[in-house]
Amino acid sequence: MAVAAYQAGDRVRAEQELDAAARLDPNNPYYASLRSTIALDRGDAEAAIDFALRAVEVFERTGEGRFAFGRDASGNVLADALAYLDLREWARSLADA
Repeated sequence: MAVAAYQAGDRVRAEQELDAAARLDPNNPYYASLRSTIALDRGDAEAAIDFALRAVEVFERTGEGRFAFGRDASGNVLADALAYLDLREWARSLADA
């Protein structure tokens, strides 16, 4: 439902659906990853980073799920989020760390 709402242009409903899904399945990093993607789409770097870090924490804790972005690029979700926002120097320094 969240993806359909987002594709229909209803960002608020998509975010509500993802939040509800995350409450029902807190061990699935997919929901935070999608929230990060939505935040990136609207240019909210701080929220995108927060959600990406939340997704990484859940993934590392559970080893389940997959990310909406990041694993096919540098392998570092936060670095990829920064690169997506044209903060490439920050992304490079993070990827090198």
